[in-house]
Amino acid sequence: MEFHVKKKFAMLLSLIMVLATCAVQVSAESTVSVKQVDADTNFSRIEFTTTTDGEPASGVTVLAGEEYSFTFTPQKTGSYSAWFLRPQSFQVSDSSNTIAFSVEDSDGVIYDVPSYKALYHSQMAGINPVLERINGAAGASPRNFDLTAGVEYTVKITPSADLAPLYSVDFRCLDLPINDKTAISPADITNTSITDNAAIVRIPASFEGATAIDPEYTLVGNYAAVDLARKDSQYRSMHPGTSWVEYTLDVETPGVYAITTYTGTYGFSGTKIIQNHFSLDGVLITSFSKEVEPAGQKFFETTSQFYLSGGRHTLKISTAGSQQGAYIGAIKFDLQTEANNMSVLDVSDTSAPVFATEPFFAGSAGAINADKYWTINNGESISLKFKSDTVKTLELYAKKIEVPEGASIEYVLDAEAPVETPLMKYGTIFEDKEITDGEHTLTITSKTDGVKISTLSFREKLTQNPAITDIASEGDTAIDLFSYTSSSGDVCAANEGTSLGFGAGSEIKYTINIQKDGLYTVYMNSLTPQCGFDIYVDDGSEPLTGFMHKYIESNGTNSDKVPLYDNTNVSYNRVIDRQLIMYGVQLNKGEHTFTLKFNNGYKSTSSTTPPVEITDDENFMSIVNQLWVSRMDPEVGSTNEVIIRAWDATADGPKNSGWSYINQFGQGGEQIIDGKSCRSTVFMNGLAYTYTFIAESDGYYDFSAYIKDHAASETVPNAFYTLSVDGGEAVNVPVPFSGGSSFLKTTAEKIYLTAGSHTFKIVAESANIPGVNRLYSISLAKSGVNSVVVDKTSNTAAVDAYFDAPYTGTAMVALYNDAKELVGIYQSTVSNADLITANIAYTGVPTMAKVFIWGDLTNVKPLVKNIEIASTDENWIEK
Repeated sequence: MEFHVKKKFAMLLSLIMVLATCAVQVSAESTVSVKQVDADTNFSRIEFTTTTDGEPASGVTVLAGEEYSFTFTPQKTGSYSAWFLRPQSFQVSDSSNTIAFSVEDSDGVIYDVPSYKALYHSQMAGINPVLERINGAAGASPRNFDLTAGVEYTVKITPSADLAPLYSVDFRCLDLPINDKTAISPADITNTSITDNAAIVRIPASFEGATAIDPEYTLVGNYAAVDLARKDSQYRSMHPGTSWVEYTLDVETPGVYAITTYTGTYGFSGTKIIQNHFSLDGVLITSFSKEVEPAGQKFFETTSQFYLSGGRHTLKISTAGSQQGAYIGAIKFDLQTEANNMSVLDVSDTSAPVFATEPFFAGSAGAINADKYWTINNGESISLKFKSDTVKTLELYAKKIEVPEGASIEYVLDAEAPVETPLMKYGTIFEDKEITDGEHTLTITSKTDGVKISTLSFREKLTQNPAITDIASEGDTAIDLFSYTSSSGDVCAANEGTSLGFGAGSEIKYTINIQKDGLYTVYMNSLTPQCGFDIYVDDGSEPLTGFMHKYIESNGTNSDKVPLYDNTNVSYNRVIDRQLIMYGVQLNKGEHTFTLKFNNGYKSTSSTTPPVEITDDENFMSIVNQLWVSRMDPEVGSTNEVIIRAWDATADGPKNSGWSYINQFGQGGEQIIDGKSCRSTVFMNGLAYTYTFIAESDGYYDFSAYIKDHAASETVPNAFYTLSVDGGEAVNVPVPFSGGSSFLKTTAEKIYLTAGSHTFKIVAESANIPGVNRLYSISLAKSGVNSVVVDKTSNTAAVDAYFDAPYTGTAMVALYNDAKELVGIYQSTVSNADLITANIAYTGVPTMAKVFIWGDLTNVKPLVKNIEIASTDENWIEK
């Protein structure tokens, strides 16, 4: 092995040594030794030692701008990552220090990072020296490189500042051999969705538990190897947050492995739900959820079992849920030694379908092939072990199967007599089977050659209770999920029979009875893999999905469907709470049919690329927990404030910057306004929303909005949004400044409305509302303005009179003309009323209205209160 320092560096080093000689009157020479230490076939460390005056020192100093090179020969062919072991001092608060790093063979450069950025001090607190993975620019995925065993490679390093010292450079092969008891470093990822460069490479401070190497397990790439100059007994933890990481497994001994992971949490208050999902070669194998208390920096252990055939596999670990800062600690593989190499499938919780794969099976059938099917010929069998901790009625379906016409199978459950059944595309193995508490064995024997089974799904028995749901004329009406009138495709019960599961292409129909004409929409609570549902009303040929299901192009136009939430393609077990899933539709009084169809949907590969379609091969299923039909155009009367949730917009919506209702799930929190739970939507960058109200009578109304402003609004003290009614001229409405600490009601804008339906469009003018403002709801109420509306076509006048306090007595409204002659009168008994409204027929055009409240007209008790409204008042309107 050779080590090279360019001439300029060598001359400077010689000069330093001459000066040192003069100072101590000793002649000295410095030499740098480079040693390749092969801890195992997957891990080689290049150690540097500088010797001066016979005294060795760990590491070597590389001056700013100098190219530092050495040669390296890998032991194993495969994909590699490189790591620095360097002092913590080589970094500054703004992370301005960089390192150019390249690997080349005789044909040229094969891996080049021109400006790797060293990490912040704060991210490496208490860690010295720092061990960090060499990646590309911040935000880039880790860039691995392929090396061939026995080939000599030249590595070049050029720092932007003095690197004093560089202790060593590690090369780690990412093809991880799995055999018997094996542990892998969580940092040895081959791919990830993490966009934060620091999260990929940093080594956090030690958490309690799960960081020490278990001596029973062979650690791939052992940092504690005895022949390393610097040893480390800890795992290299990963920080995926709510993202995913992938590992390449090279399985030397096939079999069922117990795979144990340690997930660490930190930095939150209150209980959080942590979720991990495991996929093997693109197929979801298992998931778990754990409720975690804020008990400091601790790891918790979870173990799953699944089969690993020999050769290369991709293991994907996805983290989700409401955690804040999740780490993956150790990952251990333990080959199971059960006689039949079978895991036991737990069907106690069927909140989502269980997809059985090879680890759960044994028998005479051929092993699973590359297409993930078992081929079971006539007379061959497969056996499955499963257990339940409750007594329940289950169905068992063979999904994604290929069978010849007329195929059949025979199954035996425990010691029961064999049962023969035909097998079709969605093959029913059994229905209405009562499963007792405990462990069971199921054996399936083919009666036909060429039967292929990919997936078995246990499901709870679906019980239909057809009924017509009466939809209230105001607010939300819950629909009994099992009141459907018909279903087709793969629909099943879930969550102990309280929810519904939908497979790709399945649909379900409900009959609803609208009590009053109006604009209606649908909300849903679900566990869903991505935006799969379309809704059809009556015999409509087009689904009523709205802008919340559109991909927003950079030019602001709508493209294809996107998932219910962005930035991840992991969707398993993610609760979508009160998701708005369709545009509002005008429905007349009477019965209507709603059809929900699950199309398997779309998923995003990242936050910046268009979504891709989910295929049937992915076996996704959505679980619907609750369903509501909601009235979107409330009626505003004379005495109430009406609240419309921000999500109940009837038109327009987000068109730029990727901001959307769907992206805001879980952000911004909720506010309870007038008893309604109002989730926020982003109100910025020119976003526009349109809402619909119905005014019960002519008159003045107060319009306002509930907004939480961003602290940036302090820079625009006169911030405002614009409001237009029924397409009319827009007016400015001030936004109160709260510094982002609370939501506030904007000042009321008085608007005259005629009786009937009206639309209100509000726009967050980007120049006037900076920052990430959030809109929770809008409000409309009859204004406290004394007014008279004279309708000359019908010879009637509508009068609103507001008193300073509630009164009881006899109310009289009198209309007078210019000659002060009485041309119309109204009388009514009132009790504890502060608003008098009247619609009065007149015999001559009035120019004055007087409103009286008398104590008792019969006994001529005194006048309690009176109000006069003249035609010269601004609130006197003639039409």
